Amino acid sequence: MTLREIYKENTDLSLAEALGTVGTEELLMDVLKQFCSYADENISAIEQYMNSRDYENYTIKVHALKSTARTIGAKKLSDTARLLESFGKKAQEDDIDAKKEILRQTPVCMELYLRASSIFSSLFTGLTEDDKEDVPPGFIEEFFTSVQAFAEDFDTEGVEGLIDKMDKYRLPEDIKVRYSEFRKAFESSDWDAMCELSRF
Repeated sequence: MTLREIYKENTDLSLAEALGTVGTEELLMDVLKQFCSYADENISAIEQYMNSRDYENYTIKVHALKSTARTIGAKKLSDTARLLESFGKKAQEDDIDAKKEILRQTPVCMELYLRASSIFSSLFTGLTEDDKEDVPPGFIEEFFTSVQAFAEDFDTEGVEGLIDKMDKYRLPEDIKVRYSEFRKAFESSDWDAMCELSRF
């Protein structure tokens, strides 16, 4: 699917607004690539700040998401992040209702974020999520058990082989973020993080 087709088929995305901000489709592709690359990491951080009640950093993160989403023409995501930013500011002043709204509406926002990332990532990978098969029963547990053994032995080739297999499957939403963090740890040769993330 092309860039224009993606925007045409998703009513909550506006190519005109995105191009009005970044200027050209080439520049927009660069912005979208960054958007997809950091989505899992940012989702994890926002959820962590929410759970730890670190409302200052939470607000900083959702503010950044609001701006980025607006840049790519993702109006619904941007509006939701803007709402969370306002709640974040109030929560820093110990507003109980704002804290409740953060807990209630953050998952909705993160779902929009993950969906947008998934849609655009098809521009940068050979297989779209729709093209992939669902991960077989038991494969996720098998992956993390095997990959932990390889990580403990610093076996780069073993880990690479398992990652190649995992990349062929469509993963459940609750595993995507963890798997993305594992891949980033592998790419930066952070063996301690790999061992920690592979504990199932």
